[in-house]
Amino acid sequence: MVQEAAKFEALSRKEFIAFLEGIGKTTVDGRPVEASRTAFITAFIRAFHAANENPKAFDDWIAARLLTAEEYAFFEEMYYRWTLKDTSEAPALPAQRRPVITAAMRTGAAGAILGRARFAEDALEKAIADGVQQVVLLGAGFDTFALRRTDLLGRIRVIEVDHPATQAIKRQRLAAMGFSLLPSLQFVAVDFSQEDLPHALSRSSYDAEVPAFFSWLGVTYYLEQEHLFKVFRSLSETAAPGSLMAFDYMDVEAFDPDQASSPVQKLKDKLRFLGEPLKAGLDPKALERDLMGVGWELRRNLAAEDIEELYFRGCADGFRVGKHLHLALAALPTVSVQDVT
Repeated sequence: MVQEAAKFEALSRKEFIAFLEGIGKTTVDGRPVEASRTAFITAFIRAFHAANENPKAFDDWIAARLLTAEEYAFFEEMYYRWTLKDTSEAPALPAQRRPVITAAMRTGAAGAILGRARFAEDALEKAIADGVQQVVLLGAGFDTFALRRTDLLGRIRVIEVDHPATQAIKRQRLAAMGFSLLPSLQFVAVDFSQEDLPHALSRSSYDAEVPAFFSWLGVTYYLEQEHLFKVFRSLSETAAPGSLMAFDYMDVEAFDPDQASSPVQKLKDKLRFLGEPLKAGLDPKALERDLMGVGWELRRNLAAEDIEELYFRGCADGFRVGKHLHLALAALPTVSVQDVT
């Protein structure tokens, strides 16, 4: 790891960007495709937290194994450069660099990634205890729930849904790691520009007559509102009553230049550079009404301060999730929302 770190510290900005642009490139059915770079970054953040923080808000002890040592070292250097901006003033010794990287891993997107993971898995564990037997991870990326919680796979089936390129890289790496995947874990590759979600799920063991838990993390703000609510509508029409959906979203203020915080403005610039621009937010005050209009009932709606209090109160100082992040849990009522309105 030390050798890889030294390699990236010495790279020029041009060389650094060239390496970043190469991450996630692969082939599917002989065609060149690009996996989501944010899936790699999310895995790095979860892995770094697991290795470097005690107590932990969320312990993803497997995430690091889905990254190469080279990728892990690159992302450490990336966060270091993003934090300091001017590498000519960078401390020379690794021991001096680590506090800068650690501080960066406690704020903004990093805090949000950890908070949303903890929220969704806490809600999922409760749902399983209440009898839910199927879990659908939408935009699963390098999620490791099914790898960490093999104790639950005898009681539930997990269906991971993601873009073919991202899923192909994940499956290649799992195979290289020697993971024996249980039959209760299934992968569904889907390109949403060519196929809708209900049709994609029909290619798996998903049972539309049985309540499911849907986890939809790190996706909503990359969609236009029309597309976002189209997904909610399609699931409300095909999932069983009693199904649950955990998701995160950014509020509409994050997309208003006059109201967006400086950190989120910078985040939007970085994601645009990565080729994965943020597109739209939701109004927390109108969310209950908006979800009801597409068949869902809002159960929980957490603001940033709620998330920090719930999941980071016992952690080291400095953990922040960014004021525009929200976490929500919605349910398909056993009686149609339209029937009672």
